Amino acid sequence: MSNIGTWFHNVASAVVVFEITGSALMVGAVVSAQFVPVLVLFPWTGLLTDKHDRRVILLIAQSVAAVAAGTLAAAVGILGLDGMALAWMIFGASVFIGIGKALAEPSMNALLPALVDRSRLDQAIALNNITFQLARAIGPAVGALLLVWAGVATSFAVNAATYAFFVVVLVRLQPLGSSRSASTDHSLRAGLVAVSRDPVLVVLLVAVATIGFGTDPINTLSPALADRLVPIGPGAEEASNRLVGFMISAFGSGAAVAAFSLHWIRRRVAIASVGVGGLVLTSVAMTGAAFSTHALGVLIAFGFVGVGALLAVTSFTTLIQFAADERVRGRVMAIWGVAFLGSRPLAALIDGSLADAFGIRPAMVTLGVIPLVVLVVLKPWIGRVRRSGKLDDPQPWAGRP
Repeated sequence: MSNIGTWFHNVASAVVVFEITGSALMVGAVVSAQFVPVLVLFPWTGLLTDKHDRRVILLIAQSVAAVAAGTLAAAVGILGLDGMALAWMIFGASVFIGIGKALAEPSMNALLPALVDRSRLDQAIALNNITFQLARAIGPAVGALLLVWAGVATSFAVNAATYAFFVVVLVRLQPLGSSRSASTDHSLRAGLVAVSRDPVLVVLLVAVATIGFGTDPINTLSPALADRLVPIGPGAEEASNRLVGFMISAFGSGAAVAAFSLHWIRRRVAIASVGVGGLVLTSVAMTGAAFSTHALGVLIAFGFVGVGALLAVTSFTTLIQFAADERVRGRVMAIWGVAFLGSRPLAALIDGSLADAFGIRPAMVTLGVIPLVVLVVLKPWIGRVRRSGKLDDPQPWAGRP
């Protein structure tokens, strides 16, 4: 529910800012505002995750986001802001929501091993991804309809309510194991050293970062792409707004299908190969979306982008969780967040700038091929790591009842 609410904010923000400014770069700036705190604060929030109770940090994080979203909704509803004033209000609220995200993500990921038995950690990671992908499937479409029917203030208010719901759930949550690290070295350096000395973690984190770049056009360029695909005429603006939601939902729907199919896939394919295949599919599908001239073609292509992204991020994250030392798990997952979420501000700004300067298609192709380029560059390194056996399935699913 909380993730669905976040998409209400994302869709409303992207559509409203694009209507006000007409610039894909400004949409990218608002997207970046939510992810810059992730990039800047993750190393320190990961440190807090290993030093304090992870459930308490999650409570604080969700409360910060709830207050930011609620304040934005109240300001829009009471003051009736419009024009650039509204754009700046959205920008400011997105920053504080990003601060909540920076606090929450390392704790959420580091808490997973305390919620399930280790033998089911890989499946728990897949289920955790399903919550995000179902939100992508449901949130943007419903958010677009809510924006059209009820307005901007209501979209922001519903988002605030979903954060509050998450707070209630966290209060009642009782982890199976300890939600606090047993580490005696709570320095940021310890986490960085743990990653830098492990070539497996370095390769996996670089691969995770490419997913953020390869999928960014779905968020940043959807408003501009929808405007290009919807014929000019009566009702064109509302049709374009709905299409934005459906395009983002197509990505989430594809990811949800992949998540529910992951068990079947993993019984037949090694986990590292699933990740590499997911990156390739992400690039190919995004390129297909760039050259599609019909909305249906874009929706189908975005669905396959979602399939590839889910397979890649779940496989690589599972391997990272197994490779990470529990004593620095929060800091390792904070670095994972910098790789996956922290790459988004740069990707969004590059995406928006390319679209404004050269057009939507070149921007989508450029960001889409990044995973393929990275795979080619890392191929010799990945080959050496594979031959060492360090990327073998830590707990292969094949053969399980």
